Amino acid sequence: MASKGSGSAARPGLFFVAIVLVVGLIGGVFGTGFSGVVLHQTSDTEFCVSCHVYEDFAERFKTTSHWNNARGVRAGCGDCHIPEHSWWTMIREKAYMGTKDVWQYFIGGIDTPAEFRQHRERLRKTATDWFVANDSITCRSCHAVEAMKLEAQGPGGRGAHQVLGTPNAPTCVACHGGIAHPDPESDGGDGDTTAARDGPPDAS
Repeated sequence: MASKGSGSAARPGLFFVAIVLVVGLIGGVFGTGFSGVVLHQTSDTEFCVSCHVYEDFAERFKTTSHWNNARGVRAGCGDCHIPEHSWWTMIREKAYMGTKDVWQYFIGGIDTPAEFRQHRERLRKTATDWFVANDSITCRSCHAVEAMKLEAQGPGGRGAHQVLGTPNAPTCVACHGGIAHPDPESDGGDGDTTAARDGPPDAS
């Protein structure tokens, strides 16, 4: 009698554990999918430029070869500013950049296109420092040296690309800074004149 009682008492406990595991699994799958959608949507260019601070900034970006080109390959804000080589790095950078942008909008006073232009050089330097510190990792996620036809490049480009990734070699923004965010007086950042400048990219 005692043995039967202990066995029947154990069954509800196992059933409860099974329910918790199933609910946890479903919740985990749903939560992962939902968070993935949120991460994707908040890295979308339209989301990034929905803030009116970036109105003229975004229009200049859309004149560049990163937005319209012969191959029809389009880079968005997240492609350049959010590294995706690891999940942890992506989450960390999104959290940092999002917090920084909100702070600068509400506390720093950069809440109009005119204010943004006034702080342009400081923001440019901040972005450049990030690219240099990370060896232009987001640039290289699309522009792979091993996929380049180096023989089709000019001597300067070929020489620079051959040493990319080696100690003390310049990183992408050393030659191509500003190519996605040209100055208002530039030619639109078609990749020729801007690549010859030592102009770094802007923050977004």
